[in-house]
Amino acid sequence: MPNPKIFDLTPPDLSDYIAYPILIVSHDAGGASVLAAWVERHLDVGQCDFLLEGPALRYFSGLKIEDSQRHSRTSLVPSEVSRFACVITSTSGEDVSLEREYIQQCRLLAVKVLSMLDHWVNYVPRFCIDGRLCWPDLLMVNDVYAQQLLVAIPGAPPSLLFDNYYLQQQVAQVLQYRKSSALESTQILSRRILYVSEPSTDSRYNEFELLERFLNSIFNYDYFNTQQLQVRVRLHPREKLGKYDELMFHTFSEYSINYCKNELYHSLAWSNTVVGAQTTPMVIALYAGIEVYSCLPEVVEKMTLPFDKIRRIY
Repeated sequence: MPNPKIFDLTPPDLSDYIAYPILIVSHDAGGASVLAAWVERHLDVGQCDFLLEGPALRYFSGLKIEDSQRHSRTSLVPSEVSRFACVITSTSGEDVSLEREYIQQCRLLAVKVLSMLDHWVNYVPRFCIDGRLCWPDLLMVNDVYAQQLLVAIPGAPPSLLFDNYYLQQQVAQVLQYRKSSALESTQILSRRILYVSEPSTDSRYNEFELLERFLNSIFNYDYFNTQQLQVRVRLHPREKLGKYDELMFHTFSEYSINYCKNELYHSLAWSNTVVGAQTTPMVIALYAGIEVYSCLPEVVEKMTLPFDKIRRIY
């Protein structure tokens, strides 16, 4: 558990950083989902402009954003951030530079910049550009585990703790949908497994190996000790439909395996077991009272998800 003593310092005041007009910059799904929910709760959307790409477009679609508030990298280049009093970003993987480019320009032009962290891993690479580390002025986090990790990083900026409104919304939707669709009464009849996939950036394993080994464990070695198995594979927003066709419909063609294409809360409500490597839907499932397992290989000694109730299969 985190040590509360390391948080005895007076936390920063958000009002020292936030001022309108504000530019919101976001790309990857994980960060966009958390940031969009936070923006809806804390900001006047009408006084914000938005530079959204990739999966972020979907997660911000619920906000009332006028066309005049939308920008692209060509209509608003990083050097023009001085038009705003404040810039707020999510963070993305190492293969997406959008947020990092605008953070860098904010620091060069003395524009206040804040970033929302949505995970517990790879903090430093999220802020590296051209081999140089460029932190925002303030980091926004969703739990004390993230704060503890930041305290251990030399030179990391101050952080503020906020509720994870996206997590709360998803858990509430899972429970409501399960109750309204009478899924509760059928949960014990079979093992309904939702496998949540995610592209691997870890050199020690790849996502194809993880899924193949897991399917082999449950179908050929009866890991769950039951013949009543249904498996649905939910792809990460960055993965294309059909990615695992060879595994699902050829190698394991005799078993009940299908892709899951509906909303995340629908998928979780259907399941009574969630399996993945170490991705955010596993955390949502845990808070919704669903059994959660990690299929990380033995070579990965410690998960980045800081939750003891997530069981290791291997």
